[in-house]
Amino acid sequence: MKVISKSVLKIREIKNRDSKPFSVIAPNKQWIKENCSINDLAFKWIKKLPGKYTLILKINNKDCICKETNNSLESLGVRIPNNWFANIIEELNIPFVTTSVNLSGESPATDLDNMNKNIKNQVDYIIYKGKLENNPSTLINTLTDELIIR
Repeated sequence: MKVISKSVLKIREIKNRDSKPFSVIAPNKQWIKENCSINDLAFKWIKKLPGKYTLILKINNKDCICKETNNSLESLGVRIPNNWFANIIEELNIPFVTTSVNLSGESPATDLDNMNKNIKNQVDYIIYKGKLENNPSTLINTLTDELIIR
């Protein structure tokens, strides 16, 4: 976990993001069920994955992620997007920290032209598939039954 912790800390440093937790792309629904508490609301939304949803779930197995991901909170944001990258995560069978490409408090980048230069200069790799024209995922807090459409 030391290498993973270092990587997550590097993301925090690049984004100037201190305590706000990151979400993860889960490798599959089974991983979610094995590592998180699933109430009726969570079960309903997990059935809709993959999709444009981030589910806030109570985490059961804190060893499934490094503590720097969610700062040792009792909850975790979990996604399974419907895209090619999620297929790679599924094949690797490990969760992957996910975040928007921006400095904390700024609007997310939608293409390489409006990507913060400090971020560009500090990351090891950029995977670019063209301009992003979609909205952020809908956030569903299964602990409070709160739905946030961004």
